[in-house]
Amino acid sequence: MKIHIARVVAAFWLLVLSLTSLTLAQTNVTTTGGTVNTLPLFTTATNIQSSIVTQTGTSAINVVGKLNHPASATATSTAGKASRPEAFTASAFNSGTAAAVAQNFQLQAEPANNNTASPSGTLNLLYAAGTAAPAETGLKISNKGVITFAPGQTFPGGSLLHRDGRRLRQWWHDFRRAKLYCASGEQVHTVVGLHEDRYHGRLKYERRRMSFEHW
Repeated sequence: MKIHIARVVAAFWLLVLSLTSLTLAQTNVTTTGGTVNTLPLFTTATNIQSSIVTQTGTSAINVVGKLNHPASATATSTAGKASRPEAFTASAFNSGTAAAVAQNFQLQAEPANNNTASPSGTLNLLYAAGTAAPAETGLKISNKGVITFAPGQTFPGGSLLHRDGRRLRQWWHDFRRAKLYCASGEQVHTVVGLHEDRYHGRLKYERRRMSFEHW
């Protein structure tokens, strides 16, 4: 019995010494003060101070600085890598299924001309409904600011042009290579310039010069 008690006491003190050593090995984290509604930031391994991220009530997060979305990985000669995306989600009710469906939009920078002497990038808009993975909509902006529109895009505020019985929808902005579409959505012309209030185009299929006057 005495030997058993001695073993219990020895084990108890061994545990106390172990906990004491662990406590002594830890370093206390201190703070020199913070700002109300500001998320904390470890400025060193043992110090916490205010970050540039603040919270307004329970409805908004504010970033007092640039919000970076770095590439998901480093590009290789085989493939470029897109940026981390920025996601926006709305909710729309589907009367057919009697359920709400998430409407997910996503903006991300994507590589272009990878593994060439002139690598570039574009800013792309993606979309998906529900739990589906976001896919390209066709809308993107190049590194030169040139906008590529989704197939079938129409432009409100335009006029109708007539040529050889065709009804063409015209967009009244001066883009060097804006596209003209038939009412059916089929592309038939490419505008190459605006000169003296006339649109000079090239018929896609006949390959001949044509001019269009707006009215």
